Amino acid sequence: MLYRPRDVSGTNWTKGGLLVAVLVAAGCPAESDETGSGTEANGSTGDIGTTGTDPSVGTSGPGSTSGIDESETSAADSSSSGGEATGDPSGGEVCGDIPTRMMFFGDSLFACFGQDGKSESETCSARLSHEYLAENYAPGATYENLAVSGAVTRDVVNMQLPGAPVGMPGHTLVVVWVGGNDISPLLLQSDAAAEDAYRNDLAPEFETLWDNIEAWVDDPANFPDGATLVVNTQFNPFDDCSADPFAFMSPLKTQLLTEYNDTLRARVDARPDTYLSDQYPVFLGHGHHFGTEGCPNYAEGSAYWMLGGADLVHPNGLGHVSIAGTLNGALDEVFACE
Repeated sequence: MLYRPRDVSGTNWTKGGLLVAVLVAAGCPAESDETGSGTEANGSTGDIGTTGTDPSVGTSGPGSTSGIDESETSAADSSSSGGEATGDPSGGEVCGDIPTRMMFFGDSLFACFGQDGKSESETCSARLSHEYLAENYAPGATYENLAVSGAVTRDVVNMQLPGAPVGMPGHTLVVVWVGGNDISPLLLQSDAAAEDAYRNDLAPEFETLWDNIEAWVDDPANFPDGATLVVNTQFNPFDDCSADPFAFMSPLKTQLLTEYNDTLRARVDARPDTYLSDQYPVFLGHGHHFGTEGCPNYAEGSAYWMLGGADLVHPNGLGHVSIAGTLNGALDEVFACE
């Protein structure tokens, strides 16, 4: 059974512990290992709320590790838009360019920090979605995970994209999930400072960096046979709720996160061959306030999808199943026939 406390403040989060966890967000990005999967720099992912150690697989719930109970997978599947592969979602008809490659870029969410084996783990959302792609649409597509724990958007542009192999024939599916490490330092700031930093520094930088990402995807020198881009929004680990012990996630900071996601949605809407994997609404009610009845997204019986303990951002196994399900729903749109 999944442990569901009625009050998440009973999980031994202290004010000092929360501040230490959030301060990890200021960490430097890690270097990629030889396989292209993410590794932790100085024992830290650089994402908000990790203790600097990679928990082992075993249980789920607050204070837990990354484990996933097979009897509980339906809780995540039923809340996701795509879910596990269940036969042929295309109804026997597949349209669009069939990719020969599936490439992942971003931070620890796709590097799958906290999952045993990280990007090669059986519970890594990126790997699960690649398996879904291979089973339903593109059996020969390669799995290339270049996400690095601790990365910010600038690192994707300056490090991950230049290091990716390009120029080969065949259509490519490019999946990007980044931005959380850019935004997370705002959590320790006042509302006024956070708003100023976002609107005057981060938002303009995001515009330039995403222009660069899109230009790289569109460059025929990189992808002679074209590429399809899938963009993931950021979920809110605090369920759009500012109750203790996470009152630092104020309504204003939740609004800034919403605005960031809205800019990604607008970019997707404005581009051909670009699709949205909207992680934000699916995760609401499954974060750290999943058991807080006074919060707006509370629903009795909701599963907890986070690692818990001092880790404030990384999903557990059930969370990764949900992430993969949402991404799989985007893949179904990519190959749907009008």
